[in-house]
Amino acid sequence: MWAKETADFDEYLQWINEPKHLINPVRDVIMFDDAFSEWVSKTPWYRVLIVWIPIVLWHIYASLQVVGLLETCFGILTGLAMWTFAEYMLHRFLFHGEGLWLPRHPKFIAAHFMFHGIHHAFPMDQYRLVFPPHLSLLLWFCMVKPAAGLVTPADYVNCVGAGIQIGYMAYDMIHYWTHHAELNCSHLKSMKRYHMLHHYRNGEIGFGVSNKFWDYVFKTEIPDA
Repeated sequence: MWAKETADFDEYLQWINEPKHLINPVRDVIMFDDAFSEWVSKTPWYRVLIVWIPIVLWHIYASLQVVGLLETCFGILTGLAMWTFAEYMLHRFLFHGEGLWLPRHPKFIAAHFMFHGIHHAFPMDQYRLVFPPHLSLLLWFCMVKPAAGLVTPADYVNCVGAGIQIGYMAYDMIHYWTHHAELNCSHLKSMKRYHMLHHYRNGEIGFGVSNKFWDYVFKTEIPDA
């Protein structure tokens, strides 16, 4: 039984890491048997902004009630820096750490497929490209916010949180643009090429999406990118 589960697991990893090019729009392809999973797995890019911009504005407002404008701006910049690290760690160890932590069980594999496997299997599916808000909210309250609170003074939790959230929105928009836009900015052009190499050359390195900094720090950069 264990040998079969391992074989199925290895087959799954191979399948999701072979990008599929479909002639017809992927939105017309049904990925899941039940309507709820199909709906949950789809997210248009603007839904991220609709959900998160009001949350960011509330955190900035709450911060200004406690500390001044300068301190709030400093906290936002600190949060942005913290996000770049979180982006790298989440992409490398949560989304691509399946060989380390993912149980070899169909339900866990299905959850991983919905989280990130589906994106690597069908990288040009525009409705399964940005991170669904219900999942990002879950990660925020269960992982990112508690971690940020441990290293942030109480008066600066709101502005640092706003910076992390702004960084997350920028990450998701850059991720969408790298797949579905022609970019004039030299940095974004570079990140588009870098991310495409992550998808089509080697999915085990090149985890930065908005920037390459932490890839250089941890020696996971894509050569010649």
